[in-house]
Amino acid sequence: MQKWASLKYQRQKLVKDFIFWIFYVDYIYMKIHRFLIGQKDMIKDKISDCLLEIVNQEVIHQLTHVLKIKNGQKVVFLDGQGMATQAIFLEGNKSGLKFNIDKTLTNLPKNKIELNLLPALIKKDKIEYVLQKCTEIGVVNFQPIISDRSEKLSFKMDRAEKIIKEAFEQSEKNYLPQVSVPLMLEEYMAQYETLGQNKKNLFYLDIEAPIINVNQLVSQIKNEENNKNKISFFVGPEGGWSDLDRKIFHDNNVKPISLGDTVLRAETASIAVASLILLGQN
Repeated sequence: MQKWASLKYQRQKLVKDFIFWIFYVDYIYMKIHRFLIGQKDMIKDKISDCLLEIVNQEVIHQLTHVLKIKNGQKVVFLDGQGMATQAIFLEGNKSGLKFNIDKTLTNLPKNKIELNLLPALIKKDKIEYVLQKCTEIGVVNFQPIISDRSEKLSFKMDRAEKIIKEAFEQSEKNYLPQVSVPLMLEEYMAQYETLGQNKKNLFYLDIEAPIINVNQLVSQIKNEENNKNKISFFVGPEGGWSDLDRKIFHDNNVKPISLGDTVLRAETASIAVASLILLGQN
């Protein structure tokens, strides 16, 4: 009896595994993969506007060796500035892949709120985690800040751009977030002043500040004229802002805001503020 029950269980498991792999393979081959690619790596045919050749070696490797692209499979190529080209694979080799352009979309929708995140520099793996997750959430610009308590000052731009690119493709965003080289806090504020930027929607997170209602804040920003629905948030390092940092904020009329009484890690705080402002607003 036990032997029969064991055989019955094994048969049911085999059936479940078989069904799973059918759906998994179908998902892999039917999913339309998205790639960020520059215009110089997309060569349109001189005779027919419907033909396109991709010459970016990284994309060629990903499509041919990793995804095993097949004839007739659709792919979407993005320029990171709101344009997407959906194309059907025809043929290719190591030097280029040829596609037939199915359709091109321009002026794809943007976030209703544009969040500029200014995280203080923290450990490498943690700042990279912030870049990845906040790109997925919808942050449009990252400006790393060197605060008074920043201990880890190394920041690799090429690594940061790669992480943002991969998160952008995976999360199906239309606009590629920008990342800038780290600046000292006072240096950034001086630059902000020089550019004549409006400081009305410039905030810094501080657990000692008044707690805000995020929905009310977002609604207020949307209703204000000439701000273009933009908001900027500074997020402090491990240990929080120093008195010197707070003085710089005060002297530049940057408003302190708290998300609550819970003490958050620096990377968690960045993800929390991005989530509260962006998720559900777009």
